[in-house]
Order: sequence, then C-alpha cells, then structure tokens
Amino acid sequence: MSITRPRFQEVLSVVVAMLVYLACGGLARAAAPSTLDQIIQAAKQEGEAVIRTNTDLAAKEGSEKTINEGVNKKFGVNLKIRLLGTRGMDQDAATVISELDAGRQPSWDAVTGTAPTLFRLKQRGAFEAVDWPRLFPHITPKMIDKIIGSVIMSVNWYLPYYNSRAISKDDLASLPKKWEDFLDPRWKGKLIHPLGTRQEVLLARVWGEEKAVEFGRQLAKQQLLIARFPEARSRLFAGERPVAYFGDYPIWHTEAEARGAPVQPIIGLDPQPTVYFMLGVLNKARNPNAAKLVLAYLVTLEAQQYIYSLVKYGSPFVPGSPIEKIQREMESKGSRLVTFGDLEEDERRNRVFNKLLGF
Repeated sequence: MSITRPRFQEVLSVVVAMLVYLACGGLARAAAPSTLDQIIQAAKQEGEAVIRTNTDLAAKEGSEKTINEGVNKKFGVNLKIRLLGTRGMDQDAATVISELDAGRQPSWDAVTGTAPTLFRLKQRGAFEAVDWPRLFPHITPKMIDKIIGSVIMSVNWYLPYYNSRAISKDDLASLPKKWEDFLDPRWKGKLIHPLGTRQEVLLARVWGEEKAVEFGRQLAKQQLLIARFPEARSRLFAGERPVAYFGDYPIWHTEAEARGAPVQPIIGLDPQPTVYFMLGVLNKARNPNAAKLVLAYLVTLEAQQYIYSLVKYGSPFVPGSPIEKIQREMESKGSRLVTFGDLEEDERRNRVFNKLLGF
C-alpha cells in the first residue's frame, strides 16, 4: 500500500512533533504527579497562606500562633498563616464565585463550608483537585468528603436539647425518644427551631420525602420559635422555651457546661442528622501549596486535640481524637448517622422545607 506525498508529510510532522515532545520530557512531566517534597518546596516560595475557617477558631486568642508553629514544625517550613473567620459560608462562597467569574484570584487560599455550600463552588470548578491520601500518609480516605473532595475538619450532630430548669417534671419524664414524638401536643408552643431546614433534609434521606414532608407540615403547627443559631442557643440557655428541637452537638453542650447553664442534650434518636465542615483549596489561589500543608496539619491528632481544647469540635475520622470517641458513643446508643449525599436533590428538598416551615 502506498502513501501519497501529502499524507506522508502529515504523518512525518506528527512523528517529529512527538519526538521533540518526548526529548523535552514533556510526557514525563505531564504524567508525574506532585510529591510532598515538591509541595513543601513550592510552599516555601509562597511563604504564606490565608485560610477562611470557622469564626470561633479564628477568634480564639493564640490559635493562629499555635497553628503557625505546628505547621512550620511538622513540614520544616517558615510560613505565615492567617486564619480569617467566615462571614457566613454562603456569603464566602458567593464571593469566591464572583472573583473567579471576574478572572481574579480568590481572596483566600482555602475556604470552609458544609457539603451544600461547597457543592456550589465545586459546580463552578472552584476547587483544586488534591490527592490527599497519596500526598500525606496520615490522611485516610475517610477524612475526605467523597463528593466535594475536601478535607473534613469537624462535625456537628443535630440533636435536641432541653433546659432542666425551664421544663416541667411531666415533660421531663416524657422527653422524645424518636423525632416523631415532637409532634405530640404537649410540645406545642414549647419548641425552639434554629433557622434552617438541613435537619429535615437529612431526615428525608432516611424516611423518604413523603414522610418527611408530612412530618414538616405537622411540626409547623407546633408554634415554633424560629431563631438564628446563636439566638436559639441563647434563648434555650435562658429558659425562654424549655426545648430546642435541635442544636449543635457537642458545641452547645460544652458551652452550657462552661457557662453553668442547665442545658442537656437528648442523645440516641434515630436517625441522627450529621453535618461535616470541610476546607478546600481554591483554584487560582495565590498560595495553594502552603494551603495544602495547613489543611493537612489540621487533621493531625496533635492539631485535633488542640482545636478540641479551644472550641470543642473536630473530625471524627482522626484516630484517637476526642470527637472520634464521641461518635463511637453515639453509634453505641443506636444512632444511625446520616449526612448529605445527592446534593442536587438535597438542595431541592431544602427549598421545599424552607417553604413548608416559612423560613
């Protein structure tokens, strides 16, 4: 079979181009992933990292200094790390999207959020894909959210609380043993419902939408006191109403102990809505390599023990961490942990429940 001259020249050009590419090591470089040493060296060149994280951690005196020291010691670098508290996770996500759409570098190198919040960023290609377990030996696949690909930093369990001074003896003897018990007429006018319907969305993942929607309709008839999370906590602590339909655990519990507030959680309801807070490295970040080192350090046992000592939260997936022990206790009491899964479907359900409960 003969090859025409134009066709021969075309094939020859392709072969020559491939030989030049290989001679320059292009294929090897394209296929070779980064190593931890390369990330460390690049981070040294960057010199700093700006991390948008939970406000209570960023605001704690000495937290930034201690985390700087921990990162620098672990990885042999001399970074200047700034911890900035979130202004609201939805607002932070909107800021990042706006900056990237305008072709600007994001204001922060990494940002925190829950799965629904960060899903919006992932849909816009806002996160750098990082193979965390390959780069950092202490990071296991469990520490990474499968949908977002971000590092799980902490967990909140949504469970009910009661004020032992504000609740009657009769109601105390009849505390809910399952979520449906909150529809009992005895709780009408006695419940605080923190603003937001992620609780109902997560229940729907186990119950199915039909049962969850009917539950929401009946719950809305209980004359709920709707308040933002900080206000809901304050009103419960003050005994304005005796029961919070749900609140953050263990944060509210440890704050109640610190303040001497007579507030106790109701542990063991099934299913147990669970919300993970994550940190992801942003695309086009000024200091992506330094940010990777910070995020990797934050899920070491050393960092998790320190964070828990400050703000009483952390990751349940870091072996030996205080939060891991709490999660095991909850599971031993029969709670099936349920978190977000199909995030597009979860977001649609969130709109349904927001309308149903009048948020």
